Amino acid sequence: MKKTLLQRVLHERAPAARLRQLDAYPWVIVATVCIGAFMGQLDTSIVSLVLPALEEQFNTSLHNVQWVAIIYLLVLTGLLTPLGRMADEFGRKALYTGGFIVFIVGSALCGFARDLPMLVGARAVQALGGAMLQANSVALITAAVPRDKLGRAIGVQATAQALGLGRHFVQAQLQRPGQPDDARRIERPASQPALLAPAVDLGLQA
Repeated sequence: MKKTLLQRVLHERAPAARLRQLDAYPWVIVATVCIGAFMGQLDTSIVSLVLPALEEQFNTSLHNVQWVAIIYLLVLTGLLTPLGRMADEFGRKALYTGGFIVFIVGSALCGFARDLPMLVGARAVQALGGAMLQANSVALITAAVPRDKLGRAIGVQATAQALGLGRHFVQAQLQRPGQPDDARRIERPASQPALLAPAVDLGLQA
């Protein structure tokens, strides 16, 4: 059966036999997936802490700045199912690796946003990357981990999600009084784990 152009572009090589024979190989995949799970949830909650600061910074109402948080959730939830279906059709690994790239680009745009519309647009790009990661995470784990260890592996991934969701609420409690918040500043460190994308590509497709 002739492959479409998109199928050829997203064609996945099987992992090298020498890698698959390693006892630690399934947990390398789990660790890789946990990076994406952590980042996706981190950016679900990260901006809600700084909405008052954004309101002051952009000299606008809370009604407007709340779209910085809302747009991420809208794009993420709206794209999870179609991207999951797309991964089934064209391959999970390439789509997952591409999610890191899109997430890095979105985070960089957030960091350099000059006004509120640009920040909202950058958050939408970031959410697209997050959706590409989250739509594939459990499927990648299921394909790589033996059945007798699958429950533990999915539990580790769920823990990574919970840590990402709660990290900034803990940080807010530890933050010194009067220390300024800036969504553009906090988006930069949020993208740092995504710089491991080249290593992810090696781990999943070598």
